[in-house]
Amino acid sequence: MITGGTGLVGKHIANELVKSGNEVVLLGRKSGKFNGLTCYKWDLARQEIDTTALQGVQAIIHLAGAGVADKAWSKAYKQEIYDSRILSTRLLVNTLKHTPNQVQTFISASAIGIYGNNCPYPTGENAPASDTFLAKVCKDWESEALHAESIGLRTTIIRIGVVLAKEGGFIPQVAKPIKFYAGAALGSGNQYISWIHIHDLAGMFIKAVFDEQMRGIYNGVAPHPESNKTITNAMAKRLHRPILLPPVPTFAMKIIFGEMASMLIANQYIDSKKIEQTGFNFQYPSLDNALDELMGK
Repeated sequence: MITGGTGLVGKHIANELVKSGNEVVLLGRKSGKFNGLTCYKWDLARQEIDTTALQGVQAIIHLAGAGVADKAWSKAYKQEIYDSRILSTRLLVNTLKHTPNQVQTFISASAIGIYGNNCPYPTGENAPASDTFLAKVCKDWESEALHAESIGLRTTIIRIGVVLAKEGGFIPQVAKPIKFYAGAALGSGNQYISWIHIHDLAGMFIKAVFDEQMRGIYNGVAPHPESNKTITNAMAKRLHRPILLPPVPTFAMKIIFGEMASMLIANQYIDSKKIEQTGFNFQYPSLDNALDELMGK
């Protein structure tokens, strides 16, 4: 079962699982069919869930959560970002605790935002949580997910980095101004971005489902972070556009995006060694081969 299965990452994971012969059901705000998969309904505000969704389910991949870059960070939207993760995880674990089921494995998303906005050196899973808004969200999210261990489930958490995909997220957002000759690096442009190709990220979650040795927390990032400037220029090259504008200064970012700006110009060099030690092989370990696949050479 996948929560957040209609989102960018969830769709990729579901497709890969189905292609390899697995049965997949979804859990979302509306019941019905999505891409041929049955979606059952849950209500976070009421802490209610259609427990029919659990029938025959052996593993749960929990991705649900309001997009952190979808809207400006008003007080109300920050609460939605928080509640959509913490309340959904709490509902899942409490339901599993009090409802007969066959679930053995609980895989939850988190994010590298837990480390804060200034990680210029390789940062591993044992680094302390920061005190930023996103760090608090991630810390509480993971705390709720780890309650699944107390009810006997093998529990794994993957802290997701910046996802590179054709269909949404970072690449379309950055590519749009570049196409109109308005592309520019952000902040100094020198800050590291810990990115991951969506195919590799989906592969990590799927490995976590089937690899019974995987427990605890893993960074969901590629082995080679690159600077904001390097990524912007590499994308511009593939779009056959020059970067004519200087980097957007930090003060301008704060005026435009408010508190969210700190996330957009975060300096995060996150370590992937732990996931590599499980035997996971990246298909797209370098920025060039990732962008070649997503944007063409």
